[in-house]
Order: sequence, then structure tokens, then C-alpha cells
Amino acid sequence: MGITNTEEVGSYTVFNARLSYAFKTKSEKISGKVFVAGENLTDADYEYRPGYPMPGLNGMAGVSLCF
Repeated sequence: MGITNTEEVGSYTVFNARLSYAFKTKSEKISGKVFVAGENLTDADYEYRPGYPMPGLNGMAGVSLCF
């Protein structure tokens, strides 16, 4: 194709973190993980491509189970 991207964005640093805890029940019939995660913890303004800003501070939590 020969198409080159010549657009530049400024430099940035993004801090993400995730904590998880693995567990088993006493009968060991069920195991799983509980987690919490945070992204862009410093709420930095950044973009991968000019004109397309990335989300600010955000997070998620979840559980995965195995029977």
C-alpha cells in the first residue's frame, strides 16, 4: 500500500494496576479469583492518534469461578 502515518502525538505515561486473590472452598469443589483493576490512575490526558483522546481514570472488578 505504501501509506505512512506521519501524525505525531505527545509523549505520555500511564499507570495501571491490578490486584487479584485466588481462592478454593473447603471442599475444593469450587475455586476462582476475585480482582480489582484500575487504569490511567494518574488521570493523564493522552491519545494514541491526534483527535482521539483516551479515557481518564477508570476501573473494573470481577470474579471468575471454576466448578
